[in-house]
Amino acid sequence: MFHSWRVFFFFDLTSVSRRPATIEPFGVEDAVSIGAADVGVATRDAAIGFDLGFMPLAEECYDLAIPVAGLEDTRIQRLLDVMTSAEFRRELTSLGYDVRSCGERVAEISAA
Repeated sequence: MFHSWRVFFFFDLTSVSRRPATIEPFGVEDAVSIGAADVGVATRDAAIGFDLGFMPLAEECYDLAIPVAGLEDTRIQRLLDVMTSAEFRRELTSLGYDVRSCGERVAEISAA
């Protein structure tokens, strides 16, 4: 699975810190919060959770792919309902996410 932090794996954090976090993405915020590193690549919500400053390096968009037959599944319908709910959108917005197209159906593609 591709993770956004990999895009910046070779980002030269030594240009902004003598002690950048060099561990996997989970735990970077912990290392910075205890002073074991000065900077590290993490998500905005992780930084908020550890009361750290945050400087975005990039933005990413994600799509949720669901087989057309799966749209009839009540669990999928509930997921889509949650994704478009005001409460869910407020929570994501409070974490700094852009939710303008959250839950929007963007395409229906037939299987090959």
